Amino acid sequence: MIASYQILMAAGASLMGLAVVLYLFYSIRKQPVDNKKAAHIANAIKIGAMTFLREEYKIIALVVLVVGALLTYVGGYLAALCFLFGSILSLLAGYIGMVAATDANVRTTLAAKDKGEHAAFMTALFGGGVMGFAVATFGLAGLGIMLHAFLQHPDFIKMLSSFAFGASLV
Repeated sequence: MIASYQILMAAGASLMGLAVVLYLFYSIRKQPVDNKKAAHIANAIKIGAMTFLREEYKIIALVVLVVGALLTYVGGYLAALCFLFGSILSLLAGYIGMVAATDANVRTTLAAKDKGEHAAFMTALFGGGVMGFAVATFGLAGLGIMLHAFLQHPDFIKMLSSFAFGASLV
């Protein structure tokens, strides 16, 4: 009974967190980028940032595969899957954060130029908030899923530790 309540609480909090992430992302994206030079520079920065992230994720994926293979050998395939699940959630949060940050950069600059310090601060805060809320939301959602899937499993601590290891490694 208590476990079901905790899982429902994790699911509810995760949905609320996802709503906040979407709201912050929408709030950033609804601000127009009406300066062609700024839009061009921002696009170049975004391309560079996403290229960096893609190359970084290739290396991280290799590390995750190697650690996952070792974990399969030492802890079993379920531990490796939990590790992989945590890693994927962390990678997803990083990707969403990078998209939001690069979108917020140009809008923060234009807000400072056109509307002042407060508008620029709020735009930057919302841009960073996307990443913060995405990390917390995906971590909590992953924890809820882990509780639901493995709470009664005899190796629950190993499964949960493997998930956390994957999430924190990435």
